[in-house]
Parts: sequence; structure tokens; C-alpha cells
Amino acid sequence: MNVLLKVHNYRLKRKTTMGETIVLRPMMESDWSLLEEWNNDPNVLYYSEAEDVQGWPPNAVRELYRSVSQNAFCFIIEYNDIPVGECWLQKMNLPDITKEFSGLDTRRIDIMIGEKDYWGRGIGTTTISLLTKLGFEDEKADIIFGCNIADYNKRSLCAFLKNGFELYKTVEEPEGCKAKHSYYVLLKKERYAEILFARYRGINQFGKAYEYMLSNDTHAPGSVDRMLADKMVRLCDDTKKLLYAEPVPCSYEKGLRPALEAFVEHAVRGADSDEEILDRLLDALLPIVKKGEDITLDQMLFGGLEEEIIMRGSDWCTDMARVACILAQLAGIPARIIYAFNLKSAYSGHALIEAFYRGKWGVVDPIRGMRYLKGEDGSPASAWDLMNKNPVKAFSAGRADVVDYDQYLGVAVADYKVSDRKQFDYSVSTLNDYCKAILEESIKGWPNGLRWIFGEDSN
Repeated sequence: MNVLLKVHNYRLKRKTTMGETIVLRPMMESDWSLLEEWNNDPNVLYYSEAEDVQGWPPNAVRELYRSVSQNAFCFIIEYNDIPVGECWLQKMNLPDITKEFSGLDTRRIDIMIGEKDYWGRGIGTTTISLLTKLGFEDEKADIIFGCNIADYNKRSLCAFLKNGFELYKTVEEPEGCKAKHSYYVLLKKERYAEILFARYRGINQFGKAYEYMLSNDTHAPGSVDRMLADKMVRLCDDTKKLLYAEPVPCSYEKGLRPALEAFVEHAVRGADSDEEILDRLLDALLPIVKKGEDITLDQMLFGGLEEEIIMRGSDWCTDMARVACILAQLAGIPARIIYAFNLKSAYSGHALIEAFYRGKWGVVDPIRGMRYLKGEDGSPASAWDLMNKNPVKAFSAGRADVVDYDQYLGVAVADYKVSDRKQFDYSVSTLNDYCKAILEESIKGWPNGLRWIFGEDSN
């Protein structure tokens, strides 16, 4: 084969829980001595080859990797700077699988740990995790497979299963083969996201004090606002790529929420851009926020359907974030709820939304009537931008306002769709004693300083 190895620019790295470093670096033409050694070790080949092979000549080794690299990202696995194996993430090359999953981006992972002294150290599990992350988050794959795993290669099967892969099919091998059966496993992108987000989901993501505060929310237990907080996913390095993927279109049957549809139609009539639609929605929501500001503590109500919140008025950020989220969707703009926490300060949580416009997610605050922008072109500024204190301005009606970056020291995201109505309880509640005590201190101006008054930070 008259081609060289196709070399890529990906370099993947992770520290294990024991402090060891695993690096996947690009495979190079200078790696032939390693690859030829591993591909001529019968003990290694017993697990990596389906046939009873004792070794491969140098030209066959080079032809194999050069050929595979044309449609794959090929890596050398290093453990604490020591080369111990090879692996690749390859475009699916098995016709029966590509036919069954036609139209989807399907990939496969193959791996060989060539240094026997390093077997059983979890290197394979970590390598599969890194390749899976690369496949779904950077390469936007739909499904990733592990193929032709021999029934006697239990370490390889376990390494895939530990990463969330599920059995796809079992193939009976012909008589005389080393394996009686071979296993094929797969992981779909939706399941990958579900597994990843589970580690960062819920009200316990921002410390004990905020967990206590959120668990004593004044919304009714089991209601939509409690459920959204329970399912929020913390924004961090591990979750940002999936959270900032393009949104899935929201399915909605027109006529199911006539009052909200009429509100949106009236508010955005004549708007000719997504920016103008969002600004007009913010303008339409400000009187509702103002109405809420005039309600006394004993009169305050929380939760309920978005139609109810609009009718009664509210300046409670979680209620208004939910309203703004649904209205944006009805106007044709994908949106989701954002929770922001100033982790340096007590009781400093805020809810707002991110809307997807101009091809990006951008923060929109219905309480302040602001869109957050960045750059000379005024492109949407995301919660990630605010978390990382990238230069951002808050914009409303032609004026800019000061951005409080500390409010975004902790951020979480919750999906909430207009089509989800039947999934939630929309009970209305009154102000509970916990929140009432906090608001009363706030009305007094926190005479003894803003602090956790119920010892939340000591629990």
C-alpha cells in the first residue's frame, strides 16, 4: 500500500484516581518498532486476533495500520510516559452494521495493550473512555461500537461495559475457532450523555449550604420547579461540549397553549430577527415582573402554569425563567433554564435562560430585561462565557449594564420544553417560613451582613 500513516492532531489525557497519567498520542511512522513487537507476541495476539496467529511480518503490520489510519484516529497509549499499547477510533467498516444504522454516524473502537506487565491496571477502561468522549463530543458520532470481542477476552468486554456500552449482539463462531462466541457492544450518544450528566445532576452540585437552600425551596414538593432543580446539570469542563451542542428541535402542536401563543404573537409582531423577538419578549415580560414587585410577602404565590404566572405577576426568578423559556420556544427560538450561584455569598442564586440564536447559546435575563452579548459584533454570550469572565456586556433597549461575574461562579442547565407540560405537577404554593425569614432579612437590608442565617454552611 503506497500511503503513509494518516496522522491527526488529537492528544487525549487523563489522570486516574491513583494519580497515574494515561495519554493517547497520535500514532507515527516512528512507532513501527513498538507495533511490530506487540504484533509478534503470541500472548498479546491471542486476545487481539480472532484467528490463531503467532505473529505478523513487518510489511503486514505497516500495511494494516496505514490502511486503518485513512479512516480512523490511531493512537499510541502511554502510561506514565511509557508506551504500552495502541488503539483507534474508526469509521464503521462492517457492512451489516452500516446498513442497519444507515444515515447515522457510526464508529468503532479497537484496542491492544501490548505490554503484558500493564494488563489489569484499568488502562483499557480509561482508553475506551477517552476514545468514547472523543467520538461523541468532538466527532459528533451517533453510535460507537466495540466489535468482535472474544468470549475468553473478559477484560476487554468488562472495559467496554464499565463505560456504559451495552450488548448489541452475540455471534456464534465456526467450529475450530479460538472463541465459541464473539460479542458486539454499542453505546448511543443519548445514553452517553445520560451517564455523563448523572455525575453532575441535582441540587447537591454547589455545596451543602446551597443544597440546603434548594431543598427548602418555597415551591411545592414534587412540583415542576422542584423537579427542574433536581434534574439541572452543572456546567463544567466535563459537560460543556454536550451542553453546548446544537439544540434538538422542539415538537409542539399549535393550539395547545392558546393564551401563551396569543401573548407571543402580540409581543413579537413585526420583529424580523431573533434578537428583536427576544427583546420584544423581554419588554412584554417587564410589566409582569413589575406587578410581582408590588405584591406583599403574605400575598405571594409560586409555581403554577406559565399562564397563571403571567396573569398574577411575579418577580420570582425561577417562575419568570420558566415563563421566558416557554415563550421563546413558542416564538421559534430554542431555550432552556439556567441556574446561577454566587458561591462566595449566601442566598445568591438566580434563574434565567439561555436562548439559541445566531447559531449560539446566549444568556437572557427576564427579571432584568437583559440579553448578554460579547465581541464587537454583539454575538450571544453564554453562561460559560460568564463563568469564565470573558468580556461580556448586558444589553437592553440600547443601553449596557454592569455584569456581575461572581453570580456565575456556579452554573447549571435544565432542559424544559413546551411539549413537557403533561410530565409535571403545576401546583401553586405560598411562601414558606424558611424563605420568608430570608426575604424579611433582605427587606431590612441584612443589618448584620448577608450570611447564612440557619447555619446552612455548617450542616
